[in-house]
Amino acid sequence: MTFAAVVAVIFPYLDVKGPRPDATDLEVYKDQLSEIDADEKRGLISTPEAATARIEVSRRILRADAADSALVADTRGRFSKFVLMSAILSIPLVSWGLYANIGAPEKLDQPIASRLNIPATDASMDVLVAKAEEHLAANPSDGRGWEVLAPIYMRLARYQDAIKAFDMASKINGSAAAYEIGIGKAWSGLNGGQADDKARAAYKRASEIDPTNPEPNLLLATDLAQQGKFSQAKAAFEGILATSPADAPWRVMLTDMIARVDQAILAPTTAKAPGPTKIDIDQAAGMSPSDRTNMIEGMVAQLDAKLVENPADKEGWKRLMRSYSVLNNSEKALETLNRAKLGLMGDLKGLSEIESLATELGIDKP
Repeated sequence: MTFAAVVAVIFPYLDVKGPRPDATDLEVYKDQLSEIDADEKRGLISTPEAATARIEVSRRILRADAADSALVADTRGRFSKFVLMSAILSIPLVSWGLYANIGAPEKLDQPIASRLNIPATDASMDVLVAKAEEHLAANPSDGRGWEVLAPIYMRLARYQDAIKAFDMASKINGSAAAYEIGIGKAWSGLNGGQADDKARAAYKRASEIDPTNPEPNLLLATDLAQQGKFSQAKAAFEGILATSPADAPWRVMLTDMIARVDQAILAPTTAKAPGPTKIDIDQAAGMSPSDRTNMIEGMVAQLDAKLVENPADKEGWKRLMRSYSVLNNSEKALETLNRAKLGLMGDLKGLSEIESLATELGIDKP
């Protein structure tokens, strides 16, 4: 097939023509002119006959000269065609040579084991994970291996694999709060960053295994806040704070969490309709200033109340921040930023978008 394709490409350049006049004929024709001159002087031919003969020979000289020029041009053209055809023919020749060296069926395979046999310092994360998986496939009772691999799965967002790895580590090494916390976070990852019943059950098991570890209770309290259960969340945060050592590094975070929950509790809770978009605000431009302000504030209050019920609504937080920014209410805009951080806790992408919008709107960060 490759040969046929190459022939189809070079066929138009195979321009074979008939024999061309020999350029040495010019010397013969010049000798004939000399002979005509000599015959005329000796009186062998008349002057008119000599003139006619000279004309005919001159015509032959012109044709031979043109043929000679064509021959030179054709030689140059043939050289260009030769270069072009050589380039075309080199493609299949090089391809066949490479295939014979690395692609032939009789060549040995390159199994995954040999490709993974490289120093760890030179390997990528994918290769390291593949090496660990190969090791654990051959040694499934290596609890330490499962324990090391599970957090890597979490960083790679391979949550289902992380759950299996944490579970295997727990079965082999024995129950541990760290394993249950990892399982809970993995279930939350599968649920878009929010805890579900399986995640909550894992956090509760972790708390029972190690009551002195504040992390599972902190995750459960955060889940309450994300559900909009702010009073319960505040009580849970305060309970953790009350039992924490005076020098515990997480006390500052707990204090901040309690302040954010207080802000959420103080938010309006009467209306339930969604708040205004930028288009709504633009359409209100024809109203009187006081009517327009009242309308916008009412719609903003409605959106605010909606977010109390659904604190995980990332787009709602964005709209509320923009609304307060349009109203030039920097205090409320900052308060909204803080509440959004609380509501979107665990949603890293959502938190990043909220932070970016705050910077864009010029909302000061706490």
